[in-house]
Amino acid sequence: MNYRNPRFAVRAGLLPAGIALALAPAFAGAQEQAESNPTTLDRIEVTGSRIRTVDTENQQPVLTISRDDIEKQGFKSVIDILQNVTAAGSPAISRAQPLSSGEMVGGAYIDMRNLGTQRTLVLVNGKRLGASVSGYQDVSQIPAVMVERIEVLKDGASSIYGSDAMAGVINIITRKGFEGAEASAYMGQYSEGDGQKEVYDFIMGFSGGRGSLTLGVEYAKEEAVWAKDRWFSQSSRTSRHPNDGWTTVSQWGTLQVGGVNYSLDRGADPYDFANFHVQDRTPVTGDVSNSNEQMHLQTPTERRSVFVNGTFDITDNVRFNTDVLYTRRESQAQVAGYPLQSGAYGLMMSADSYYNPLGNQWNPGAGQQVGFIH
Repeated sequence: MNYRNPRFAVRAGLLPAGIALALAPAFAGAQEQAESNPTTLDRIEVTGSRIRTVDTENQQPVLTISRDDIEKQGFKSVIDILQNVTAAGSPAISRAQPLSSGEMVGGAYIDMRNLGTQRTLVLVNGKRLGASVSGYQDVSQIPAVMVERIEVLKDGASSIYGSDAMAGVINIITRKGFEGAEASAYMGQYSEGDGQKEVYDFIMGFSGGRGSLTLGVEYAKEEAVWAKDRWFSQSSRTSRHPNDGWTTVSQWGTLQVGGVNYSLDRGADPYDFANFHVQDRTPVTGDVSNSNEQMHLQTPTERRSVFVNGTFDITDNVRFNTDVLYTRRESQAQVAGYPLQSGAYGLMMSADSYYNPLGNQWNPGAGQQVGFIH
């Protein structure tokens, strides 16, 4: 026979209800305290870039290069950072091309997958970097010391940005709200003792309760490297055939009379035809030249860049934000001389020309022609 004490059962059943009633005021008090003291979250900053992220919208790869990555690898220019991306192609305008000319020479341009520089879009804080009339965007304008991180969209985004984003999009995020000052210097040269490179930069700024100002300055200078100082470029053809490719367009000049080339005797009077001899085309010792001895393998360049970022909270809901970029770039290139061509025999000279050593020998009606090729 089982016997159960009803008094104990009643007490045990009332215990959980008593605990719940005791804790109810504590939960209510905690909720009221949380409502009266809300937590203030940190500000979330959107750069304005429309590069989609992998986790939220699609599976397009977005490579992020952080400030720590840049400092660990010792990069001193934005182009050095980007050229180490596996999707980067050959430079659009190489400083080893002595015949390059125009406003783009001396700049640095990124070319994703060799589809063309005009097909790679460069953004700065989500806004398009200024481009030349040919659509080239010079990333060397941005001081490397101002780069916070770089986002690289390796796939095309022409549906969002247009045809200039067919190869990919690069978004350069600059440093903001910087406090204090930093400075660095870099100097180096090639083992041959030329091509010296100098880079000096500093960043300074301050940040307050309503705004901040960040200033980055960079000065970079690279000396020239001559083609004659490298074994692979000292000859017009190849290092195995140093006597091939010599040209009659030389520093000795060429006078052409009746289809025959003449060269001036070394140091003689050029206004007397008696001082000219039939041109000797023997390499090294003759009246010809190796044009590579007069050309740059790497052209010199000098650049000054200033980047300023400023923010100011006018009101709690209105903010002023500005980015200011100033760049001055100077580049030089030296190439060998070119012949002056006009007609079948070069530049035709008047019989009365001061530089014509033959006097009145030029008579087109009689088929006599004279001209300086160089």
